[in-house]
Amino acid sequence: MPTAIQPRLIEAPGKGLVRHVDPRHVPENAFSNGRNIRFPTGGSRVRKTDGYQLVDMTPQPVTGLWWYVHPTGQTGSAVVRIGTLGVHVELGSQIQTVVTYTTPRTLDDVVTIDQYEEKLIWADGKAVMVWNGIGPATVLSGGTPTAKLVEIHKDHVLLGNITAPVKQPWRVAYSIFGVNDPVTGIPDFTGEGSGFTDFLDDSTGLTALKTLGDHAIVHKPFRLYRMIFVGPPDFYIVESIPADEGSISARGPISVGSYQYYPGRTNFYRLGSFSEPIGDAIWPEIAAAIDWPRAHLTFAYRRDQWDEICWKFPSRNVEQPNLTAVYNWRDATWTLTDHDPGMCAAQMPSNALPSTAFDDAVSPVSPPTTRDVFGQIDGKIQVYTGRNANGAAIHAWVESRHFNNQLIPTKILAVPVFATGAGVLGVQLRAAMDARQPMPSWGTESVGSVNLSAPQYRPWVDVRAYGRLWQVRLESTTVNDDWEVVAYGTAVIPGAYAR
Repeated sequence: MPTAIQPRLIEAPGKGLVRHVDPRHVPENAFSNGRNIRFPTGGSRVRKTDGYQLVDMTPQPVTGLWWYVHPTGQTGSAVVRIGTLGVHVELGSQIQTVVTYTTPRTLDDVVTIDQYEEKLIWADGKAVMVWNGIGPATVLSGGTPTAKLVEIHKDHVLLGNITAPVKQPWRVAYSIFGVNDPVTGIPDFTGEGSGFTDFLDDSTGLTALKTLGDHAIVHKPFRLYRMIFVGPPDFYIVESIPADEGSISARGPISVGSYQYYPGRTNFYRLGSFSEPIGDAIWPEIAAAIDWPRAHLTFAYRRDQWDEICWKFPSRNVEQPNLTAVYNWRDATWTLTDHDPGMCAAQMPSNALPSTAFDDAVSPVSPPTTRDVFGQIDGKIQVYTGRNANGAAIHAWVESRHFNNQLIPTKILAVPVFATGAGVLGVQLRAAMDARQPMPSWGTESVGSVNLSAPQYRPWVDVRAYGRLWQVRLESTTVNDDWEVVAYGTAVIPGAYAR
């Protein structure tokens, strides 16, 4: 029997998470499970995700956020905070209430928002409202229907899933070209050039409305359509898109470049000329965790500095969406986070955030141009930055595939880990002799660590395990730990039971 130690190094552990019923079938340079990690563009490493810090508070749940910029600079820019009781805007150091709802909203009244020229328009099924950058917000009147969905497309306001005056969940209404009545200055849904399109191929209502290039994409639970503006006399024509399903929520679709990405009932999808599934690697985890009666709370947002699209889903027995599926659209890799629950998200310039001081652990001298913020059910507004979750530790962990040597009994002596960062990176290994039985629980076998703050002359963790299958786990649980792994592996003696 051979007795030489055979180190086996995985030098590109950055191909994302692949959830498979048999972890032996996961690609070697991918991981079988994990949380609160990311795979930076390039695919050569895995690292702990960034944390967040509190920058503002509101006295109500934050259900919508928007960075408002007046097109002529007449009123300056503002952070618009939509809640269940009303809407507040922050202009410089001044916080103004632009509307207090006479009928309070619930968390199920999902808000969709868009802006045309100086008009910020939002809809939630109870009202369609507009704010012009100054003074109070008003309910759109003059024949404007009430709807759940709003989207700006080709100088029109589109309203989808009509709730009043007559409930018509299958309808998209569109305003006149140029949006505004020339006399009243408000969006006009009754003048020449306005109209509506009904989507009655089945009995379901519209779930989402989102622009992709020249087209407005209409989502229903089992169908997709393109609305294409062609001018008078038809104004809009409709094309069906080959697809099995549409978005499960109003804020689920997100357009990046020439594609629109969205979550359906059975997968994640990428829409170009047609809709194709892209989430096979991660969907089983999402489908098992999501609280389906509240799937309409799912929302998408971008993290451009990481080339990521994020979808935040509500898990069972939690108040707000808390499980995030993260897709790197350049590398087509997936990961998961659960440390940052929230109700909505937005991108804002760094100088737009409130004056509350926060530390940027990555670049304190030269902060990024834009930052990603999210609102929570308790009224907190958080900004992604630093190494902890507003002072709390982030439990970041990742598990390798199940390795084997043709199922020959093998002695695993050490786990080499080449990592950078700060703090301590925990390293565990578990092994099993019977490939038909579940692996032992983590923590019951070999446990070690790598001190990332100290020089690493021999970055090997002794484990001393024996089996036909083995698996590595990397994790951190302490405040301000930070790590990035560029390579890891195992040093083994095949067929030997060495000391």
